Amino acid sequence: MRINKIVFSLIFLMVTAFIYYKVASNKKEIDKKTKSTSKISYIPIDTVINQSYSINYQSYGHIQSNEELDIAFEIQGKLLKGDKDLNPGSKFNFNELLYSVDQQEAFYQYTARKEQLSNLLISCLADIEIDFPNQLTKWNAFLKGLNPNALMPDFPNFNNEKEKKFITFKGIYSEYLNIKSIELRLEKYFYYAPFNGIVTAVYNKPFSIINPGVRIARISNTNKMEVKVPVLLSMLSRVKKSNSIIFSNSNGEKVGEGNFLRQDSQIDQNTQSINLFYEVKGSDKENLILGEFLNVTFHNSTDLDCYRIPENAINKNSVCVLENGKIVQQNVNIIASSDDSLFVVGLKNGSAFVLEKVSPNKDITFKGINKN
Repeated sequence: MRINKIVFSLIFLMVTAFIYYKVASNKKEIDKKTKSTSKISYIPIDTVINQSYSINYQSYGHIQSNEELDIAFEIQGKLLKGDKDLNPGSKFNFNELLYSVDQQEAFYQYTARKEQLSNLLISCLADIEIDFPNQLTKWNAFLKGLNPNALMPDFPNFNNEKEKKFITFKGIYSEYLNIKSIELRLEKYFYYAPFNGIVTAVYNKPFSIINPGVRIARISNTNKMEVKVPVLLSMLSRVKKSNSIIFSNSNGEKVGEGNFLRQDSQIDQNTQSINLFYEVKGSDKENLILGEFLNVTFHNSTDLDCYRIPENAINKNSVCVLENGKIVQQNVNIIASSDDSLFVVGLKNGSAFVLEKVSPNKDITFKGINKN
């Protein structure tokens, strides 16, 4: 009787274990199917078919100055401000004093040398009156012109070789040349604006001690502003045939028209574009801001094979395509825009273009639903 109970218990345990195993297996299978199903995501796509559109090629432009200078001095000393305080964005006019270097010590040396020349000439006047009586007036006039607060007067012309030898022997002419050299050096203590412009950067402030060649500030000529426009190489020949180039600001307002200046000699290897430079005509230059971006439209430029996409389907210059159930980012070039659409090149015919922004996910299999 006891043996029967043991056998019955073993059979019960085996049946219970078998039932538990089947239930657990079925649950894993259900979980596996559920998990597999959850990794499929459906997204809207469109099959790419590049078509010929009669469009105006569009790009963007960057306003810059084609004349920029770094302010620096050839001498050492304490930096002083000019006619006004200069900071990035400050405007100035031609020939306005921008900076100077403390020249007090140099000016004292300059004045002292003038006094030495005056004394030297005075000591020679008696001999000049005896040997060259007809030339005394011009030397007296020259002596009077040696004013400490004025520039050096022109040196008198020699009447004859004898006079020249006398003046040279006395060291008057060599001293004059030395003083003129100091005078020219004094000019290096002042920096006057070479054009109408704007300060784009400041590297040293007034009252700092500067060394020769150290950058003080950077200035740009506001009368020589241009727009740098990158153009795709594939569009270059068509763009050059455009009969009208229009610049507009971020609000879509016309700023002016473009006049071609020159073409860059190098291409951008990353974008396969080349820079063209234009002057902005028909615009008040006061309204143009260095560094501002402008929209550029080349009218009647081309009939081009391209693909039209929704504006909200692009992130910068990147769009999504569906390849083997995965999202792939692909770079495109925007050619033009119309309403809420963009015309792009760079997509192959037959590609599955994703109509909305989707982040790639290696754990999800994407399936496209064609809008057509």
